[in-house]
Amino acid sequence: MLFAFLLTAIILIYNRYYDRFYAREYKRLVSDTVEYMLDEELPPPFADVLRRRILRNVIIDMLFITKGQSLETLQKVYHLNGYYKHDLALLRHHSWHKRLAAIVRIDQWKSSDSLIEYSYLLDDNNKDVRIHAMKTLSRTLDPELAENILNHLASTRVDLFIRYECLSRLLHSHRDLLIKSLKNPEASSLAPLIITVLGDKRDIASVPFILDACHSESVTLRESGYTALGKIGDPRSVSFLLEGINSDEPNERVAAIKALALVDEELLLKHREYLESDQDPLVQGWARHILRKINA
Repeated sequence: MLFAFLLTAIILIYNRYYDRFYAREYKRLVSDTVEYMLDEELPPPFADVLRRRILRNVIIDMLFITKGQSLETLQKVYHLNGYYKHDLALLRHHSWHKRLAAIVRIDQWKSSDSLIEYSYLLDDNNKDVRIHAMKTLSRTLDPELAENILNHLASTRVDLFIRYECLSRLLHSHRDLLIKSLKNPEASSLAPLIITVLGDKRDIASVPFILDACHSESVTLRESGYTALGKIGDPRSVSFLLEGINSDEPNERVAAIKALALVDEELLLKHREYLESDQDPLVQGWARHILRKINA
Protein backbone atom coordinates (compact mmCIF):
# COMPACT_ATOMS: atom_id res chain seq x y z
CA MET A 1 0.00 0.00 0.00
CA LEU A 2 2.82 2.35 0.98
CA PHE A 3 4.71 1.43 -2.18
CA ALA A 4 1.69 2.24 -4.36
CA PHE A 5 1.29 5.58 -2.57
CA LEU A 6 4.96 6.49 -3.06
CA LEU A 7 4.88 5.41 -6.71
CA THR A 8 1.80 7.54 -7.35
CA ALA A 9 3.41 10.53 -5.63
CA ILE A 10 6.59 10.14 -7.69
CA ILE A 11 4.58 9.94 -10.94
CA LEU A 12 2.56 13.04 -10.03
CA ILE A 13 5.70 15.02 -9.14
CA TYR A 14 7.44 13.85 -12.34
CA ASN A 15 4.46 14.80 -14.49
CA ARG A 16 4.21 18.18 -12.82
CA TYR A 17 7.83 19.06 -13.46
CA TYR A 18 7.78 17.47 -16.93
CA ASP A 19 4.77 19.60 -17.89
CA ARG A 20 6.45 22.73 -16.52
CA PHE A 21 9.66 21.94 -18.39
CA TYR A 22 7.75 21.15 -21.58
CA ALA A 23 5.74 24.40 -21.34
CA ARG A 24 8.89 26.46 -20.66
CA GLU A 25 10.81 24.87 -23.52
CA TYR A 26 7.82 25.19 -25.84
CA LYS A 27 7.53 28.91 -25.09
CA ARG A 28 11.25 29.43 -25.62
CA LEU A 29 11.29 27.52 -28.90
CA VAL A 30 8.26 29.40 -30.19
CA SER A 31 10.08 32.66 -29.49
CA ASP A 32 13.31 31.41 -31.07
CA THR A 33 11.57 29.98 -34.14
CA VAL A 34 9.66 33.18 -34.77
CA GLU A 35 12.88 35.17 -34.41
CA TYR A 36 14.73 32.90 -36.85
CA MET A 37 11.86 33.12 -39.33
CA LEU A 38 11.81 36.91 -39.14
CA ASP A 39 15.53 36.95 -39.82
CA GLU A 40 14.96 34.46 -42.69
CA GLU A 41 17.33 32.03 -41.03
CA LEU A 42 16.74 28.47 -39.94
CA PRO A 43 17.10 27.05 -36.43
CA PRO A 44 19.88 24.49 -35.99
CA PRO A 45 18.99 20.83 -35.47
CA PHE A 46 18.67 19.72 -31.83
CA ALA A 47 20.31 16.55 -30.57
CA ASP A 48 18.11 16.33 -27.46
CA VAL A 49 15.10 14.07 -28.11
CA LEU A 50 12.64 16.08 -25.99
CA ARG A 51 13.67 19.41 -27.52
CA ARG A 52 13.42 17.89 -31.01
CA ARG A 53 9.90 16.71 -30.24
CA ILE A 54 8.95 20.12 -28.86
CA LEU A 55 10.35 21.88 -31.93
CA ARG A 56 8.42 19.54 -34.21
CA ASN A 57 5.21 20.44 -32.36
CA VAL A 58 6.10 24.13 -32.56
CA ILE A 59 6.51 23.93 -36.33
CA ILE A 60 3.19 22.09 -36.78
CA ASP A 61 1.42 24.57 -34.47
CA MET A 62 2.87 27.54 -36.32
CA LEU A 63 1.62 26.05 -39.58
CA PHE A 64 -1.90 26.30 -38.16
CA ILE A 65 -1.36 29.69 -36.49
CA THR A 66 -0.08 31.29 -39.70
CA LYS A 67 -2.76 29.47 -41.76
CA GLY A 68 -0.15 28.20 -44.19
CA GLN A 69 1.28 31.65 -44.96
CA SER A 70 4.75 30.55 -43.83
CA LEU A 71 4.45 27.09 -45.38
CA GLU A 72 7.68 27.23 -47.39
CA THR A 73 9.84 28.44 -44.49
CA LEU A 74 8.33 26.01 -41.99
CA GLN A 75 8.73 23.18 -44.47
CA LYS A 76 12.44 23.97 -44.78
CA VAL A 77 12.78 23.92 -40.99
CA TYR A 78 10.91 20.63 -40.82
CA HIS A 79 13.10 19.01 -43.48
CA LEU A 80 16.31 20.51 -42.06
CA ASN A 81 15.68 18.83 -38.72
CA GLY A 82 14.96 15.49 -40.39
CA TYR A 83 11.35 15.36 -39.21
CA TYR A 84 9.89 14.62 -42.64
CA LYS A 85 12.34 11.77 -43.23
CA HIS A 86 11.51 10.41 -39.78
CA ASP A 87 7.77 10.59 -40.53
CA LEU A 88 8.30 8.60 -43.73
CA ALA A 89 10.17 5.94 -41.77
CA LEU A 90 7.32 5.78 -39.23
CA LEU A 91 4.87 4.88 -42.01
CA ARG A 92 6.39 1.39 -41.81
CA HIS A 93 6.25 1.21 -38.01
CA HIS A 94 4.61 -1.86 -36.47
CA SER A 95 2.48 0.34 -34.19
CA TRP A 96 -0.65 1.73 -35.91
CA HIS A 97 -0.75 4.89 -33.80
CA LYS A 98 2.79 5.74 -34.88
CA ARG A 99 1.80 5.24 -38.53
CA LEU A 100 -1.33 7.33 -38.01
CA ALA A 101 0.51 10.23 -36.34
CA ALA A 102 3.10 10.22 -39.13
CA ILE A 103 0.58 10.24 -42.00
CA VAL A 104 -1.38 13.04 -40.30
CA ARG A 105 1.78 15.16 -39.97
CA ILE A 106 2.81 14.48 -43.57
CA ASP A 107 -0.63 15.60 -44.72
CA GLN A 108 -0.13 19.03 -43.10
CA TRP A 109 2.47 19.94 -45.72
CA LYS A 110 0.03 19.60 -48.64
CA SER A 111 2.76 18.09 -50.75
CA SER A 112 2.09 16.36 -54.06
CA ASP A 113 5.40 14.49 -53.76
CA SER A 114 5.12 10.94 -55.02
CA LEU A 115 4.26 8.70 -52.08
CA ILE A 116 3.33 5.82 -54.35
CA GLU A 117 5.61 3.42 -52.48
CA TYR A 118 3.36 3.93 -49.44
CA SER A 119 0.16 3.01 -51.29
CA TYR A 120 0.06 -0.18 -49.20
CA LEU A 121 -1.33 2.04 -46.42
CA LEU A 122 -4.64 2.05 -48.32
CA ASP A 123 -4.99 -1.56 -47.14
CA ASP A 124 -3.63 -0.97 -43.64
CA ASN A 125 -5.19 -3.12 -40.92
CA ASN A 126 -6.21 0.03 -39.02
CA LYS A 127 -9.23 1.96 -40.30
CA ASP A 128 -7.95 5.41 -39.23
CA VAL A 129 -4.61 4.86 -40.96
CA ARG A 130 -6.42 3.78 -44.15
CA ILE A 131 -8.65 6.87 -44.11
CA HIS A 132 -5.81 9.34 -43.55
CA ALA A 133 -3.72 7.54 -46.16
CA MET A 134 -6.53 8.09 -48.68
CA LYS A 135 -6.59 11.79 -47.85
CA THR A 136 -2.84 12.28 -47.99
CA LEU A 137 -2.25 10.19 -51.11
CA SER A 138 -5.14 11.94 -52.92
CA ARG A 139 -2.71 14.78 -53.68
CA THR A 140 -0.67 12.41 -55.82
CA LEU A 141 0.26 13.24 -59.41
CA ASP A 142 0.46 9.55 -60.28
CA PRO A 143 -2.58 8.45 -62.35
CA GLU A 144 -2.34 4.79 -61.32
CA LEU A 145 -2.35 5.67 -57.62
CA ALA A 146 -5.22 8.12 -58.18
CA GLU A 147 -7.30 5.36 -59.79
CA ASN A 148 -6.43 3.04 -56.94
CA ILE A 149 -7.67 5.63 -54.42
CA LEU A 150 -10.86 6.12 -56.40
CA ASN A 151 -11.50 2.36 -56.34
CA HIS A 152 -10.95 2.29 -52.57
CA LEU A 153 -13.35 5.20 -52.07
CA ALA A 154 -16.00 3.41 -54.13
CA SER A 155 -15.61 0.05 -52.39
CA THR A 156 -14.96 1.13 -48.80
CA ARG A 157 -17.36 2.55 -46.23
CA VAL A 158 -15.86 5.96 -45.64
CA ASP A 159 -17.33 9.07 -44.03
CA LEU A 160 -18.94 11.46 -46.54
CA PHE A 161 -16.65 14.33 -45.53
CA ILE A 162 -13.55 12.19 -46.13
CA ARG A 163 -14.84 11.15 -49.55
CA TYR A 164 -15.51 14.76 -50.47
CA GLU A 165 -12.04 15.82 -49.31
CA CYS A 166 -10.33 13.07 -51.30
CA LEU A 167 -12.32 13.79 -54.48
CA SER A 168 -11.60 17.53 -54.17
CA ARG A 169 -7.88 16.80 -53.99
CA LEU A 170 -8.00 14.35 -56.88
CA LEU A 171 -9.80 16.94 -59.01
CA HIS A 172 -6.69 19.16 -59.06
CA SER A 173 -4.57 16.70 -61.03
CA HIS A 174 -6.97 14.00 -62.21
CA ARG A 175 -10.07 15.77 -63.44
CA ASP A 176 -10.40 13.50 -66.49
CA LEU A 177 -10.36 10.44 -64.25
CA LEU A 178 -13.25 11.80 -62.17
CA ILE A 179 -15.23 12.70 -65.31
CA LYS A 180 -14.62 9.23 -66.73
CA SER A 181 -15.76 7.59 -63.49
CA LEU A 182 -19.21 9.21 -63.84
CA LYS A 183 -19.95 6.50 -66.41
CA ASN A 184 -18.19 3.72 -64.55
CA PRO A 185 -20.77 1.35 -62.95
CA GLU A 186 -18.19 0.28 -60.35
CA ALA A 187 -17.91 3.90 -59.15
CA SER A 188 -21.63 4.64 -59.28
CA SER A 189 -21.75 5.22 -55.53
CA LEU A 190 -19.30 8.11 -55.99
CA ALA A 191 -21.05 9.76 -58.94
CA PRO A 192 -23.38 12.09 -56.92
CA LEU A 193 -20.45 13.28 -54.80
CA ILE A 194 -18.17 13.76 -57.84
CA ILE A 195 -20.89 15.92 -59.39
CA THR A 196 -21.16 17.87 -56.12
CA VAL A 197 -17.40 18.51 -56.13
CA LEU A 198 -17.49 19.66 -59.78
CA GLY A 199 -20.34 22.03 -58.92
CA ASP A 200 -18.60 23.43 -55.85
CA LYS A 201 -15.49 24.08 -57.95
CA ARG A 202 -17.64 25.81 -60.62
CA ASP A 203 -16.16 23.51 -63.27
CA ILE A 204 -17.98 24.87 -66.33
CA ALA A 205 -16.23 22.45 -68.71
CA SER A 206 -17.85 19.52 -66.90
CA VAL A 207 -21.44 20.64 -67.67
CA PRO A 208 -21.96 18.29 -70.69
CA PHE A 209 -20.68 15.34 -68.64
CA ILE A 210 -22.91 16.20 -65.68
CA LEU A 211 -25.94 16.50 -67.98
CA ASP A 212 -25.10 13.16 -69.55
CA ALA A 213 -24.65 11.46 -66.18
CA CYS A 214 -27.94 12.88 -64.88
CA HIS A 215 -29.95 10.90 -67.42
CA SER A 216 -30.12 8.26 -64.74
CA GLU A 217 -32.82 6.56 -62.72
CA SER A 218 -31.07 7.59 -59.52
CA VAL A 219 -32.97 10.41 -57.80
CA THR A 220 -29.91 11.18 -55.64
CA LEU A 221 -27.74 11.58 -58.73
CA ARG A 222 -30.23 13.91 -60.44
CA GLU A 223 -30.61 16.03 -57.28
CA SER A 224 -26.84 16.39 -57.09
CA GLY A 225 -26.88 17.35 -60.78
CA TYR A 226 -29.47 20.11 -60.30
CA THR A 227 -27.56 21.58 -57.37
CA ALA A 228 -24.20 21.46 -59.18
CA LEU A 229 -25.58 22.95 -62.38
CA GLY A 230 -27.18 25.76 -60.40
CA LYS A 231 -23.83 26.64 -58.83
CA ILE A 232 -22.05 26.54 -62.19
CA GLY A 233 -24.77 28.69 -63.79
CA ASP A 234 -24.30 27.53 -67.37
CA PRO A 235 -27.28 28.25 -69.72
CA ARG A 236 -26.79 24.85 -71.36
CA SER A 237 -28.41 23.28 -68.30
CA VAL A 238 -31.72 25.21 -68.61
CA SER A 239 -33.65 22.51 -70.50
CA PHE A 240 -32.60 19.87 -67.97
CA LEU A 241 -33.65 22.12 -65.08
CA LEU A 242 -37.05 22.71 -66.70
CA GLU A 243 -37.48 18.96 -66.82
CA GLY A 244 -36.64 18.92 -63.13
CA ILE A 245 -39.41 21.31 -62.07
CA ASN A 246 -41.86 18.89 -63.71
CA SER A 247 -40.43 15.83 -61.99
CA ASP A 248 -42.65 13.42 -60.06
CA GLU A 249 -40.27 13.64 -57.09
CA PRO A 250 -40.86 16.64 -54.75
CA ASN A 251 -37.17 16.81 -53.69
CA GLU A 252 -36.12 16.90 -57.33
CA ARG A 253 -38.54 19.73 -58.06
CA VAL A 254 -37.16 21.74 -55.12
CA ALA A 255 -33.55 21.18 -56.25
CA ALA A 256 -34.43 22.16 -59.82
CA ILE A 257 -36.26 25.33 -58.69
CA LYS A 258 -33.28 26.41 -56.58
CA ALA A 259 -30.89 25.76 -59.48
CA LEU A 260 -33.02 27.52 -62.10
CA ALA A 261 -33.21 30.58 -59.84
CA LEU A 262 -29.41 30.78 -60.05
CA VAL A 263 -29.18 30.12 -63.79
CA ASP A 264 -32.13 32.09 -65.21
CA GLU A 265 -34.34 34.10 -62.83
CA GLU A 266 -36.54 35.50 -65.59
CA LEU A 267 -37.37 32.04 -66.90
CA LEU A 268 -38.28 30.90 -63.40
CA LEU A 269 -40.62 33.88 -62.99
CA LYS A 270 -42.46 32.83 -66.14
CA HIS A 271 -43.39 29.60 -64.37
CA ARG A 272 -44.52 31.38 -61.21
CA GLU A 273 -48.16 30.42 -61.35
CA TYR A 274 -47.36 26.78 -62.02
CA LEU A 275 -44.80 26.59 -59.18
CA GLU A 276 -46.93 28.33 -56.57
CA SER A 277 -49.81 25.94 -57.27
CA ASP A 278 -47.71 22.82 -56.68
CA GLN A 279 -49.64 20.20 -54.70
CA ASP A 280 -46.69 19.38 -52.45
CA PRO A 281 -46.40 21.84 -49.51
CA LEU A 282 -42.58 21.54 -49.43
CA VAL A 283 -42.23 22.44 -53.12
CA GLN A 284 -44.82 25.19 -52.86
CA GLY A 285 -43.12 26.69 -49.81
CA TRP A 286 -39.69 26.72 -51.44
CA ALA A 287 -41.09 28.12 -54.69
CA ARG A 288 -42.78 31.02 -52.92
CA HIS A 289 -39.71 31.71 -50.80
CA ILE A 290 -37.37 31.80 -53.83
CA LEU A 291 -39.75 33.85 -55.98
CA ARG A 292 -40.18 36.33 -53.13
CA LYS A 293 -36.39 36.74 -52.89
CA ILE A 294 -36.14 37.33 -56.65
CA ASN A 295 -38.76 40.08 -56.50
CA ALA A 296 -37.30 41.68 -53.37
